[in-house]
Formats: sequence, structure tokens, C-alpha cells
Amino acid sequence: MCQENELSEVFQLCKSQSGCRCIQDKISYDSTYANNVLYPYLIKASNNEMLELICDQFGNYMFQQLIDIFTYQNMSSFLSFISFHFFTIAYSTHGTRLIQKLIEYVSQNKSHSALVYEFLVSHLKNNIADIAMNENGNHIIQKSMLLFN
Repeated sequence: MCQENELSEVFQLCKSQSGCRCIQDKISYDSTYANNVLYPYLIKASNNEMLELICDQFGNYMFQQLIDIFTYQNMSSFLSFISFHFFTIAYSTHGTRLIQKLIEYVSQNKSHSALVYEFLVSHLKNNIADIAMNENGNHIIQKSMLLFN
């Protein structure tokens, strides 16, 4: 069972379908907790742990949900983190979904869309051919076509 005070186990929880759903339920229920407790805990973890979770078959869903409720500061921090790992995430079977979620976020004109749009343009602009050649990255280009056409 998911317990709010078990932050130390969040990385392990999010690697299972039931554990990740539990965390997602908590995020849905309490965005303040997600922005002020959960995300700060995640971002302070090692880069490898965070990257592994972003590219995990279940963990990526937690981050997709966080994107929808991030404060401006957390969104900026998150984009900065994924900026350093953009191609690893974009080329990952599950990580590519996170980049596609960011594209959807902008197309839905959510609260921090300008920040996310700027991030996407800076990463896609000069790398579009390389990304398109990758089987997972190609999905990002297809999704981008809907936004940037």
C-alpha cells in the first residue's frame, strides 16, 4: 500500500504499475504535496535515479502527470534537468512519451507553455534530422508536426 511518508521508496514504488498508480493518485489529490515535497525530493536524487525513472515503463507516467501540475519554478527546474539528458530521454522507448507530453502541453496552451515551447524549439531546431532517424525520436517529430505546422 502507498504511504505518503515513504518518500525514500518512491523510486522503487514508481517502477511497478501499482506503486506508480498510487503515487499518481497522490499527485492528483494533492498538487501542493507534489510540488513542495515529492518533486523536490526527486530532483535532489542522483541524476541516474531520476533519468532511470523518466525512462521507466511505469515511472514516466508519474512525470507526465507532474508536468500538468508543476509550478513555474518546478517546470523550469525539470526542463533544465531533461535538457542535459534530452537525447537519452527522446531515444528511450518510454522516455519519448515524456517529450511528447511536453509537446501536448504546449498545444493545449497550459500555464507555462511559453517556457516549454522555448525549450522544445531549442532542442528540436538543430537536431531534427538526428531525432527523426531514431525509431523513438521519430514519434517526437511526428507529434511536433501537429504543434509547429
